[in-house]
Order: sequence, then structure tokens, then C-alpha cells
Amino acid sequence: MGKLPADSESMNLPCSSRSKSSGRGKGVAMDDNMFVGDSAACSRRSFLKGVGATAGFTLLAGAGLGATGCAPQEDGANLAETGHAVVTPQGTYEVYETDMLVCGCGYAGMSAAANAAKSGLNVTVVEKGPFGSGGVAGMNFDFLTTWIYDPNFYQFDSQIGPVLNQEVNLAARQYAEERNGANPACSGQGQQLDLEVLNKGQMFPERNEDGSYHIFSDIEAAKIYMVEGSFPRHETDRLTASPWLTIADQTMLTDLIVKDGVCQGAMGIHLPTGAFRVFRAKATVMATGGTCWINGWNTVAPQSGSVPDNTSDLEMAAFRHGAPIVDSEWADYDLITVYPTGISCGYPAGLGADSMSVGYIKDRNGDLFLVDEDDPLKYQKSRSLFLQTVGQCIADGRGSDAGGVYVDYSTEEARSHIRYFYRRNIDLFRDTFGIDPTGDLIECGLEMIEHQGSILTDEKAMSREFAGLFCARGGGMTGAAGSPGVSHNYLYGNYAAHCAAEYAKTAELGELDFSLIDAERERLEAIRTNADGGDLRPVTIRRAIQNAAGSAMGIIRTTEALEAARDELARIREEDLPRQAVGSPSLAYNMEWKEAIENYNLLTIAELSVLASLTREESRGSYLRPEFPGPNDDWACSLAISGSEGAYETAKVELPTVDWESIDWSTVA
Repeated sequence: MGKLPADSESMNLPCSSRSKSSGRGKGVAMDDNMFVGDSAACSRRSFLKGVGATAGFTLLAGAGLGATGCAPQEDGANLAETGHAVVTPQGTYEVYETDMLVCGCGYAGMSAAANAAKSGLNVTVVEKGPFGSGGVAGMNFDFLTTWIYDPNFYQFDSQIGPVLNQEVNLAARQYAEERNGANPACSGQGQQLDLEVLNKGQMFPERNEDGSYHIFSDIEAAKIYMVEGSFPRHETDRLTASPWLTIADQTMLTDLIVKDGVCQGAMGIHLPTGAFRVFRAKATVMATGGTCWINGWNTVAPQSGSVPDNTSDLEMAAFRHGAPIVDSEWADYDLITVYPTGISCGYPAGLGADSMSVGYIKDRNGDLFLVDEDDPLKYQKSRSLFLQTVGQCIADGRGSDAGGVYVDYSTEEARSHIRYFYRRNIDLFRDTFGIDPTGDLIECGLEMIEHQGSILTDEKAMSREFAGLFCARGGGMTGAAGSPGVSHNYLYGNYAAHCAAEYAKTAELGELDFSLIDAERERLEAIRTNADGGDLRPVTIRRAIQNAAGSAMGIIRTTEALEAARDELARIREEDLPRQAVGSPSLAYNMEWKEAIENYNLLTIAELSVLASLTREESRGSYLRPEFPGPNDDWACSLAISGSEGAYETAKVELPTVDWESIDWSTVA
């Protein structure tokens, strides 16, 4: 951003001009490397040389933007690979154009991107994290992949074929046929899992002795049939190589481009360079994941297994533009090791348990309290019931001193049924910490693993306020059902992209209003340069937000704790946030600037979550309100919040039901 290099005054254009994308070329992961050493793109220096630093603004090489500039030499290349330079009095922008913009590349984003690629549209995916992926997918830790309902959705075809691993695809089909042939009872969900998940070319390190895939749970109930050990980021690696997709990583989207009730894309900063990027799109899909980081660092480590990047950036941008936020009260939790003195996040590196391990979870008296002989699958079939029962145990005084429960790893049977990524750490704990998990009960506290407030959408997954803005309802939110689930991320991601592709087929690229883009840039610059002067570093404010929210947004949510959190968050907004100061004015890799921007979003989503929890006077889903035990039929709905900066209004709303069976997947592809 800012001034161009001295030689940028030259108007010698380094590449052939092009006024409009005419097709699709080979996709690339769009980072600094795309500007150098790539025969299909110009060097970054040449890219900037074509820009004249003039008064007013100059636009280079764009469909509807005028003038000429850098574009791929290859015929049919994806225009979004190289972008255009735009100069205004406020500075230089990198402008990219695409039919569909997918914001976020976790589980929902990957599903959305793969679906969108099948539509024949140009697709650009923007991800804040590195490696072309984010969220749980970017963490790439051992994970359970849940069943997906539609077995035919990702079938091998001429368009999506290069994305998928053909060898694994065929092996999955053979395995499904053999397994279902030997045991007809395993058809249906089992076959769908084998075809849908294994098609994607993911790795499965946990295998049976004969080399077949290890089925962690084979329960004929929704969301319970699982294969363990998948590494979801390998799916993104395949997407990156696809000729249908461009993935721009390390790019933080900070605002949506909204004009006259239409979303025209999004904008933000390229974290390695500080360059301001604008993504102009016919349709925009938000798939930015959960915002569990409101329960971040409270003790010796975070109370969240979610990545720090999940701070509700675009949801809060939409909220600032007037879009109501729904379902911000819901969250999901797992049990993770308490070590040594506080609740310590260690999803891939600790010990713990969840609803699949109820037969080994004990209270402080050493009693199993999640076993029902009449219905052995009672708690496995309902994660919400599992969480509420654990919460009630703790509320009744039968929990651990740290506010958790215990897991018994003492028997070989228990160790063989505990999740793979917990079991693999038993030797690590013994050898490194001198803790023998096979001899002592393991104290585990509750960490928030999923949480989301998403924009209010219609039956087509589109914002009810802004045309062209679609939402994957990240975190797998199920609204009044009370708890999210990873299996829903695939569904919501696919469906949002499906509807967005249908919309984009007839939509036009809107004319950019650079006054809107300049205004967002000025907001970010004020945060970076600390124009008003401040004395609180972003990390201090971040910890204050997390301490306030974390004390109230667990499974047990008392009115007293929620009101205290509400008041503390209001104090942070009034007193602390104006004092926030970034230590360095640097543009390149200024991660404190990133954290400062995120704090505004994190504070707002924390406020909305606490308010929604206070407003919903019942116990439902994954949390308990001790003053309001049990569900109340009056609250069998979703809660929408609108307004700004503490002046919030709530309303009951109904969200449309989305399921695999009711969708005609052939309408766009």
C-alpha cells in the first residue's frame, strides 16, 4: 500500500491486455510466489510497473474497469490469478475478479469450493491462514470424518476429476462393496461414508491389521458413523491444483463490499505484504468457521480447540452493514486434559474424551455416570444430552476441583476405544511428563471446540438483507436443535455454494464504488498507525475479552456470570478499545495489527453471544441455565440480534431447514 516504487511512473505495460475473463486456466495458490517465476503470471515488480501514480485514480486491465495491464499470457487463463492494480488518492489496490468468491477454506469452505468448481464458474477462495486452508482443516490434526448423506455428490467426473485421488476413489468403492456385501446392515450410511469421504483423497493413518479403514464407530444413528484419522488439509492440496479454482491464502478479509442492498465481494489485507486486496464477485459465500476464540486464553492455555484466526471477521462486517446475527449462543465442547494447574487446550496433543467414550468418564467419586444399560447408545446418539449431563454433574458438585470430570484409561478396553489422537499421547505423557495415564484417573476440563453466530439467511442460504451474499452457517450450526456438528459443515458449505452458483449464473459484476473501499482502508490504517494514541497493546485487550466471555460461555451459564460478562465487555468497549495501540507501523507481517483488527470483531461476537444466552431463558442443546432448567417450547426458534456497539435488539426467527434429500443438486452443475 502507499507509494509505488520510483520506476512505477513508466506506463510500459509488461503483459498483453485483456478486458474480460474468457475461460478458466490452471488455478494457483495465490501468494507472493505468484508474482515471480511463474510463466502464467507477471512478476510483482512488473505488475506494479504498469501502474501510473496519477491524481484521481487509474484502473488497469479489468472487466468494466477500463485501461490495460498485467494479465496471463495463456489463452483462457483465470483472470483472478494475477489481478489488476488500481490507484486512488488513498493508495494502490490489488483488485481480483471472479464469478464466485468463497471466504474461508475450512470444512465448509472446502466443500463450497469443490461444489462451485463443478458449476463451471470461475471460483476464488480467500483464506486467512497459510497452506491454502484454515480452521480445523488447516490445523490438519487427526480427526473423525463423519458420514455425508449424498453418496453421488462428489462422483468422479471430467470437471472435478483432477481434484480427487482416483486411486483412493476406486479403493473406497471396492471397500464399500465388500463391506456392505458381507454385512447388508452396514449399507446406507456406511456406503455413503465410504464413497463420499474416501473419495476426497484424504489420509487414514489408523488402519485395521488387514489394511482396511478403521471404523471408529459403527452406530446406525445420524452423525455417529465415523472413520478416524483423516487429514482434511490434503483435500485442500488437491483443490489448489485444480484448474477450476484459485486459492488466495494469508489474506485477511476485513469488510464486505455492499452497495444498494447488493454484496459485490469483499476486501482486506494480504498479511505478508500489507497490500490491500479487493475481491470483486458476482456471488460471495461466507464460510469463515466458528468463533471459539472468545473462550481463548484464560489460564495456562486456551479453553478452545479452535484456531486463533477464527474471530468472526466477516460476520461482524455484515453485522456492521445491518445484517442480523443468529444462533450466537450455541457452542460445542470436548473434554481435554487439565495440566498442570489450569484447563489446557491440547486437542491433538493432550488426553481427553467426548461422547464416543462415555463408558470411561467418571465423576469425582470414581462413579460412571454416563452409562444407561437400557439404552447403551443414549449419550452417543445425542451429543447435546451428553454435554448437559456432564454439566449437571459438575453443577451438582460431583466434578473435579478444576471444574471438569475424569477419564479412566486404566484398562486395555478403554484404551482401545479412546479416540486415536488421545490414545497416541499416552506414551508421550508417561515419557515426557512422568504421568501414567494407565494408572491414574485423568482430570479433564471442558473446552469450546465449535461456536458460531452467522448471518440471517433465507431458504436459498442468501442474506435476507443483501443480495449476492451467501452463508454456509459455519460451525455446522443447527439452530434451535441446540448444538453444532462437523458433519453439517459439508452440507451447509455445499448448499451455500450451490445456491450462489445458481445466483451467479445471471448476476453481473457490480461497478466498484472506491469510496467504500477507501473508507475501509482508512479504518484499518487508523488502527495500524494509532492516530489517537493509545497505551494498551492488542494482546492485553484480547485476554480481557476472553476472560470475560470464557467465565460465562461454558456449559454452565448462570445469570450472575452472564451479567458480569456483559458488564465487563461493555467496559472493555468503552474504556479499553479506544486505548488500543499497535507497537509497529510496519505493513509486512504485522501480526499485532491483525490482532488489533480482530479484537473489534471478537468483542462484538462475544457481546452478542452473552446477550443471546441471557435472553434465552431455558436450558437447551449444549448448555445449562441453572435458573431455567429444561427446554421451553417458547424458545424452539432461533434468536436474531441486530443493532450496533451495545445498542442491540433481539428477535425470534425461524430458519429454513436444509437437508440433503430436499435439494435438487442438478440445477447448476
